Parts: sequence; C-alpha cells; structure tokens
Amino acid sequence: MKKSLYLLMVSIFLLFLSGNQSEVYASFNEGNVLVKSDVINVSQSELSESGNKEFKRLASLPNAVTINVTPSVTGVTVKVRNYGVDTVDSVVVTVNSPKILTSKGKEQKGKNKSTFVFTNLKPAISQDKSKPVPMVRTKMSYTGSAVIKDGKKVVTKSVNASLDFSTDQLTKEWDKGTFSDIHKSIDYHFAKHYNDKYVKVNNLQQYLNKASSARSEMKNITKTTSKYRYKKSATSIKVTKMSGKTTTQYVLLTNTKAKKLYSYGGD
Repeated sequence: MKKSLYLLMVSIFLLFLSGNQSEVYASFNEGNVLVKSDVINVSQSELSESGNKEFKRLASLPNAVTINVTPSVTGVTVKVRNYGVDTVDSVVVTVNSPKILTSKGKEQKGKNKSTFVFTNLKPAISQDKSKPVPMVRTKMSYTGSAVIKDGKKVVTKSVNASLDFSTDQLTKEWDKGTFSDIHKSIDYHFAKHYNDKYVKVNNLQQYLNKASSARSEMKNITKTTSKYRYKKSATSIKVTKMSGKTTTQYVLLTNTKAKKLYSYGGD
C-alpha cells in the first residue's frame, strides 16, 4: 500500500490593520489571520482491494480523494473531491477544536467535536460543508480524522489545521498586563467578557473589533464628564462609558503614551 501524500497548504489572508484613526480589526480585509489548512490526498491504491482486476490501472492514478479542512473565525469548512474513476461510498471527517476558557480563565475538559459526512462521491465531483465553530482563542489548533470507505476498504487519515492571530498584530493595541504573553491575556479577557450585556460577541475577531472601537473612542478622555467616568492610577487608566448611572462599556488602558488595552468589557 502506498503512503498517501500530505500537503500542508498555508494561506495567508492579507488582513492588516487600517491606517486610519479608528484602528479597527474590521473584517477579512483589515485584520491579520494566518490559516494553515490541511489537505489530505488518498491514493486510489489505498482504496482498492489488492485482488481487484482494476488494481494496477487504478493504482496509477496519483490521487483519488482530496480532503481540505479550512478553519475561519466563524467556522470550519471541509471540502472533499473525488479524482478517481468510480464512486467513493463515503467520507466522514471529524474535527476537534478548543473550547473557550471558563470565565475564570481555566481550561475546560474535552474538545468541541464537529462531524462532516459525505456520501456517494461521484468521480470528478467535489462537495463542501461548513459548520459554525467560532474562533474562541487567539491560537486555534484543530485535530481529528478522516475515514474514507469504498466497498470493503476503509482508510483513516489524521486531520490537522490551525488558525492564529499574530503576536505583532495583537500587540498593536493590547498589552499583556500581568500575563506571560499577549495571547493568554486576550484569551482570558475574551472568555470573561464576550457575553457581557454590552459586548455580546460570538467570536474573538468580533471582540477585538469592539475593543478597538471602544479604545479609539475613549483613549483621549482625560476627565470625568456626564458621559464618561475617568479614573487614573500610577499604572493604568480606566474609562467607563455611561448611560445615566448605567455602565455600557469600559476600557482599561496602560498609563503610557500608547494607551494600550489591558481589558475591555461591558457590564
């Protein structure tokens, strides 16, 4: 049996911070996410019984099935294509992704599991399916397996992919604070505040967007007004946006010229 060829395709979305004053991680045209999507190639010889009369002819085909696992900030897409000459019975891809931290910053047990089922894959035809698996860490690692069935033959391959916000991007607006690195800091604050009444986001990019907008709005506040509450210490500045006596959003900033974010929330 031939070993299948593994290709790791690295796609870099050119998502950079806009140069205007808002400094917002607005969309897939204004951020910076590195995606490593796993492409699995399964040779026809792996799917064919050695006693099959067609074995030699089929084995000459370099790839019968390709499986492309691609994560994004909102979900995971799996694309399967049959390059063989006959229908493949089924492909089942299971993808495990990290869970969000607890509100106290602790790891949760287990993984989030998503299963993608493809049946009766016709020759030269591709199928793709997506599932909502939001990005809940600054570094997301996806693992799992792909099980390909063709008649009595079953081939199992591992699945690996990743989705990361770069350190350089995150440190443009955030400070690591008391944490050992910027990723741990943001993972913690996202888990603690993503569901706050005046934050309410579904994924990490949305949280960074809202935090960036709030920072841009409040970083130049220097005193308490009817709309903002201002509090400065030797190391930090807290600016709270108010609606009457109700807190709507707040930013905790470094007491430096850069005024980077320590935290963002909205009680």
